[in-house]
Amino acid sequence: MVRANRPGRALLGLPELLVGFFGTAAVSIINSTIWQVGDALDGLRLVVIMLLGLTALVAWLIVATNLWEKPDRETPAELTRMFNLGTILTLTLATTVSYVVLFAGTVLVAALLIDPSVLETTLQRPVEVTDYLTLAWLTSSLATVGGAIGSGLEDEETVRAAAYGYHPEPGGWQDEEDR
Repeated sequence: MVRANRPGRALLGLPELLVGFFGTAAVSIINSTIWQVGDALDGLRLVVIMLLGLTALVAWLIVATNLWEKPDRETPAELTRMFNLGTILTLTLATTVSYVVLFAGTVLVAALLIDPSVLETTLQRPVEVTDYLTLAWLTSSLATVGGAIGSGLEDEETVRAAAYGYHPEPGGWQDEEDR
């Protein structure tokens, strides 16, 4: 079910979410306060911030666009659980792939945009490659929250179409290729 939902392309169909991702990343990466915060955070806190951002995005997409299925007379509880698990896994994979792409892009942009001497002045110490990685990590995590906010501008049908290879139809569940 998850493979049929094509999680690798899911978030590409959500332009407002992508604008939130990239807009937040662009504003964050040039903010020297973010540089200082990133420098002060340890790896565990960065992991927690990243996981909270990814979880918030997945939860927001599910709740805000009514992707959570409820059992009824026509859909047994076991099938409903499978649909919901498929939705969670699809969106988790999609957000993780998007996060990795955003992180890689942010590392490149940071390396091109932020001169080491400027970063050294702000951090008041010599800069290493890990400083750019940490900056990209924090920026990507913040941008994930920005993406969640941007996804709130998406309508339910757009999110449903992006998240599912299978779409609920009045006549039952159909693969979009069968239409």
